[in-house]
Amino acid sequence: MKRGYTLIEMMVVLAILAVMAGAAVPALGVWLDRKPRGVDAVAELMRDVRARALAEARPVVLNIDSRTGRWLLEDGASDSVEGELRLSGAELSTDGERIVIRFSPTGGSEGGKVVVREQGRLDTVRADQWMGEVRIDGG
Repeated sequence: MKRGYTLIEMMVVLAILAVMAGAAVPALGVWLDRKPRGVDAVAELMRDVRARALAEARPVVLNIDSRTGRWLLEDGASDSVEGELRLSGAELSTDGERIVIRFSPTGGSEGGKVVVREQGRLDTVRADQWMGEVRIDGG
């Protein structure tokens, strides 16, 4: 008794793989063409600030200038850290000039939101008041 695969079995497997690859290629193209959005930059910054508050077990305050996108972190122990959001043409929309979000040592927050206007769309990045979880709500 011979063991192994026949040529027909191998051709069937290759045909199935080719069909699966053909279905995946268009989706891969869409994923590769995806441009970073300003709302993603805001959410990433807020998640980083929350992680810092948890790691250092102390409150951390994030101050964002809504006009320029510049931000400042204050944790009361080390020198302040500052930077600038890469908004890719998006703009921050808020009631005032400054957006202040405080994260506690447990990762919770006093609540807070940043509204990002980009390509005619409004998205809101929120820090949950109790758990501090950062999420993006499309508008």
